This record gives sequence, structure tokens and C-alpha cells, in this order.
Amino acid sequence: MSILTWSDFDEMVAIANGTMYGLTASIITDDFRTAMRAAEEIEAGYVWINSSGRYLGAPYGGWKQSGLGKEETFEELLSYTRVKNINMRW
Repeated sequence: MSILTWSDFDEMVAIANGTMYGLTASIITDDFRTAMRAAEEIEAGYVWINSSGRYLGAPYGGWKQSGLGKEETFEELLSYTRVKNINMRW
């Protein structure tokens, strides 16, 4: 686990995204606009803002070298299916 304090937003995002992993990220701030911008730009599959923990039905999985997809959701079930489209004319 890494904890970063920062004064330059772009540098903070570059450091956070400069790893080969991207499972989760936590953002602690009292600035809503900064929190949302950071959540959008940080390359992680699950982002908390001023909280932590998992929420039932929320997709959980990482980006980059973290995780194999989304778990515990409808998307996970779909990952076990294959779509086939068959068109026929009689």
C-alpha cells in the first residue's frame, strides 16, 4: 500500500498510474471536483472516495496486471457466455 501526498495534480496522477498494477485506489479529499477528476484519471478498477470497503453488486476487478475481469456482478456471468448470431432464409 502506498500513500501519496501531493501538491501537483498531474504529477500525482502520473505517479499513481506509473505502476503495472491497478486494482484499487483511495482518494481522500474535501474537494469534490478534485476527487471526481482524480477518480476518472487514475487507472484502477475500483476507486473509493473518502471511504473503503466493497459494495454488493458493484463490479470488482483491476486494470493492467491486476485481476482478470470484473467479479461478483452480471458482467462476470456474461464472461462465461458466448454470443452467436444465426441468420437463415427458407
